[in-house]
Amino acid sequence: MKAFFAIIGHPVAHSLSPCFQQAAFNACEIDAAYIPIDLDPARAEETIPSLKDMGISGFNVTLPFKELAYRKVDKVFGIASKIRSVNTVVSRGEQWEGYNTDVPGFVKAYSSFLEKAGKKSGNFVVLGAGGSARAILEGLSSMNPCHIKVVNRSSERVEALLKEVSREGSISMNPLSELNASLEGKSWHIINTLSRNAFPDRGEFPPLEPVEEARVASVFDLSYEREGDTECVSWARRRGIASSDGLSMLLFQGALSFEIWTGKAAPVEKMAEAMAKALPNRKNLADQLSV
Repeated sequence: MKAFFAIIGHPVAHSLSPCFQQAAFNACEIDAAYIPIDLDPARAEETIPSLKDMGISGFNVTLPFKELAYRKVDKVFGIASKIRSVNTVVSRGEQWEGYNTDVPGFVKAYSSFLEKAGKKSGNFVVLGAGGSARAILEGLSSMNPCHIKVVNRSSERVEALLKEVSREGSISMNPLSELNASLEGKSWHIINTLSRNAFPDRGEFPPLEPVEEARVASVFDLSYEREGDTECVSWARRRGIASSDGLSMLLFQGALSFEIWTGKAAPVEKMAEAMAKALPNRKNLADQLSV
């Protein structure tokens, strides 16, 4: 009997997960369908538990429901219990089990990016202080950071965030308005978790515009665009700075989700091929998505 898997979020029409997860099921000859489910945020509290009644075997969770999913599953495993964020759910008997593959997916993608770029880890800047930043800080804590700066418009959000994450290495915070001055004296790897939607006024984004390029070793943007580079990646490319968007992280966290659902090794190459086919206008994806 066909199994059903899904991605839940709002919105989800743009998601690449259905194309590469379906490719994974097909490659492994698993009789399963992977579908997008756009949840009404006003009804998500009651809708997520009802997925059991719909016969869903497992699902991914994207914005804005990862923290809600953490509260709604029956059991939480691994890093998900620490960061209180669930992006992968699987049905085991009568219970939902919740996991977080964003953190290990980021570590795999980011480590590969730094290695390909010939860059050494050490000093990092995390732009933003939301849920994505929490996952990134947990990932960085396993990469022997020398120093991490968390930069955000609201210092209150940063203070709250730093109380919740691992404190490996030195961590400091700075207001976004003082980003350039705070980077003096070192070469920094910048990781952007800020959403373009958080900067509605023209000319406000990317927040890297005031930064002196000599202070930047690399730029990694968790966002991605279907048709070209994100604004942060474009800023870096124009200056010859090593850069990448978040497609590789999306791929690797999705592969880990597949393995949780099926117990089988994910066919990552087939998943990457499906992602590339869905983005015909993106160049050089093969290298970015290589294992």
